[in-house]
Amino acid sequence: MKTKLILFVFVLIAPSVLGHDYFFNLREGESRLIGDSEKARVRAMYQKYGKNKLEGHFTDMFQTKEIATCASVVVKKLTLLEAQVDGRESLVYVIRDLNIIDDIALDIILKRNKIKYEKSFPSLKNGSINKNNIREGYLKFKKQVMDGRCSENAYSSLVGFLNDKGYTKNGHLKAANSVAKKMGYITKNEYKVLESFRRAKVHHWPLTLKDYSRNLSALRRQIDLYGYEEGNFVTKENKKAKMSLRQYLYSNYDYLQILMMGDLVEKMRKRLESFDISILIRYADDEQTEVIPLEPTERFRFVLKLLRKELAQINSSNIFEFSKANYAVVITASYEVGSVSAVELEELASLEEIWNPKRSRKDRMMSWGRMFGRVASVIIPGPFGFLPVLAVMVVDGIVTEPKPDSDQDISLF
Repeated sequence: MKTKLILFVFVLIAPSVLGHDYFFNLREGESRLIGDSEKARVRAMYQKYGKNKLEGHFTDMFQTKEIATCASVVVKKLTLLEAQVDGRESLVYVIRDLNIIDDIALDIILKRNKIKYEKSFPSLKNGSINKNNIREGYLKFKKQVMDGRCSENAYSSLVGFLNDKGYTKNGHLKAANSVAKKMGYITKNEYKVLESFRRAKVHHWPLTLKDYSRNLSALRRQIDLYGYEEGNFVTKENKKAKMSLRQYLYSNYDYLQILMMGDLVEKMRKRLESFDISILIRYADDEQTEVIPLEPTERFRFVLKLLRKELAQINSSNIFEFSKANYAVVITASYEVGSVSAVELEELASLEEIWNPKRSRKDRMMSWGRMFGRVASVIIPGPFGFLPVLAVMVVDGIVTEPKPDSDQDISLF
């Protein structure tokens, strides 16, 4: 019932969602960031302001690009309702509960909400800063903010400028801010913003709302049918990475890479569902050909090996030079672009015997063999036709291997 209601709401507002750079939840199920205590805070806010009133207010707010794509502006707007940090945090949970944003946007806004200026000891490295070298960077920061650029993105650009000048350490950034304030390049309030960002290490954030918005909107423009799916598999936190699979996807890959990875699984699905896979032999006299159809087991192995080969090929391209694709992100990207359904993902997640990282790869392979060893000679009905292949992808390192195996055999025969 809940899913049907969400689908109905989405149908009503879909044109608005797909026409703006904001983060209406189209892919995530339960939020990993909202537990029982957060749900209680959400209910308290509904009682205080009224759920319908909050929903209308925040829907309008997140349809404005200048607000929605800048966490600093979002926090500033929330301050009009709740001045205290905890109150604003509760409102952010409300926005997620209403599906106006997803967990990725929620996490970014929560981090920004916690940032505050705190005095610190004077820098000991002021003498190492050349005041003339840094002037251009700080004046550019001022201009960008005045022109409406989001302050956290402008700050990241400033840090990039300072890094290019050789000021790469935290102490250097602190000293540069101090010198800039002393020379009048920035105001006292701007200095406080920069120092609060420095202490919060905003320049190390894997994503800002602007970054996320850019990739998300590009994907939604290029996917023919970006329907609503409610999946928990991609939102559960990977404790090793300290983020969900979906968050990891957007933190490390751009929209073009995500589309390419999704296309791998789309082609794999079509091959598995094909009526025939055969080997064509054309003899030298060009008058005779021989067609050798593959048996079900051979077809299954061929499709899987072809997937491995294509994954290795995209990883060797310049597009994936700095962020190699592994099976975990390929599956997540496939779900993101609609090549894999939420039902298939949840079924895959339920196969705990296979993907449990506490077990060795050999043990997981044996589990897979027991469960799907004869699958190639049996027709699997319904939406699970290529679930065994996804299971093999999991066994091949979705959880325990952060990088693709460069020594993996990718020959087709």
